[in-house]
Amino acid sequence: DATFTGNVSVAGTLTSEDKENIDSVGLITARTGVRITSGGLIVSSGVNTFTDGINANGGLTVNGDLDLYGPAGVSSVTWDKSDNALEFLDHAKATFGTGADLNIYHNASASFIDNSASGGDLHVDANGGDLYLKSSDDVFILTQNSESSAKFIGNGAVELYFDNSKKIETLSVGATVTGNLGATSVSISGISTFEGNVDANGDLDVDGHTELDYVNVSAASTFAGFIDAN
Repeated sequence: DATFTGNVSVAGTLTSEDKENIDSVGLITARTGVRITSGGLIVSSGVNTFTDGINANGGLTVNGDLDLYGPAGVSSVTWDKSDNALEFLDHAKATFGTGADLNIYHNASASFIDNSASGGDLHVDANGGDLYLKSSDDVFILTQNSESSAKFIGNGAVELYFDNSKKIETLSVGATVTGNLGATSVSISGISTFEGNVDANGDLDVDGHTELDYVNVSAASTFAGFIDAN
């Protein structure tokens, strides 16, 4: 045994099976691991490189930036302390679910929230509040993966579709309906123009002046006032 009351300088390699304190200005190599029972591991400066995995059973606290590397050998995800943000590079995905069914990512030109679960629903819940969908231009709603259901054109029309066929389109002066329009009641305050026939199976009440080029009456008619037939 040897006892040293002062410092000992070793120019070569120091092999120790059991030491309580080792102070080294160079590289320390532990052949069978390092066990720290108390006090923790504190590195005040320099870069720490671990060629194998790190198992932090008691939790891991990072008080700074953290880079996570992808298969390309570059950082794909970074926790930026100064920006207080978890930053993802293009094509790096945040995935959720056992089968990674939900993916959120950006591919350099567009952003995606992709629910890849077969037959799985995607719920957006405002929890009693309002839900806003904002766009600097147009908004499109597609069904069956590619069929138009609704289009909201910036500074323009709103288009509604049935089975990928446009049926209603708003205009600056009103709206255009393609096909039949059914309604339990209609109130019209302005002038209406009908290019085709008008079939009134019920009563027709006209309070103002009406000009008819041709009238075909097949049943009895009752007039409470005068009739001027020129």
